[in-house]
Amino acid sequence: MGLFDKGYDFAIPITSGCYDGNGVVVGDLLITAGHVVNKDGTIHITIKGDAYSLNRNDAIVCLEEKSNEEGLFNDCAVYKLNNRYNHLTIENYIPTVGEVLQSVSYKHIVEMQATDCIGFFGTQYKESYELCTSRATIVDIIGNFIICEMDEPLEEGRSGSPLICGDKVVGILHGGIEGKMCIFQSIASIQQRILQNQS
Repeated sequence: MGLFDKGYDFAIPITSGCYDGNGVVVGDLLITAGHVVNKDGTIHITIKGDAYSLNRNDAIVCLEEKSNEEGLFNDCAVYKLNNRYNHLTIENYIPTVGEVLQSVSYKHIVEMQATDCIGFFGTQYKESYELCTSRATIVDIIGNFIICEMDEPLEEGRSGSPLICGDKVVGILHGGIEGKMCIFQSIASIQQRILQNQS
């Protein structure tokens, strides 16, 4: 079951090889972090029953640039989807320090269960996704990156998840620093890359 099934129509889990990530659906675009795609080169998603396997070469934009001295670098992937799934749009929304936004993501949970099948013992894996939301207070803005203090820490596997303000997507999760501090790449900088690649 996904967020689309729970009344949300923007956040989505992504599988890429043995790596997990998240993404955000904005109209007919899927936006995620570039390093989610680059782990394996192909990502798999399902939206409202529509299954997609998307290769790095299918992307409108796919960047995982080298880190600069602050550890911040363009890290996004954008795909055009076959259908328009919601009415969200990319807006040039610039948040301010002190503003409180919301992070929405999936946590991938894998549980091991012992099995007994006619005297043969083994292990079975049960996979599920847990919807997680967290308040994100902006503590700094460095270039195209929004630094937030989270109510709940976002561990590995949440990359590409959206930072939102009402019905606006403000950024996507790029990475984290020490516990509850997270770095989001601004949607404005991603929009700029999309426009550059379409011109």
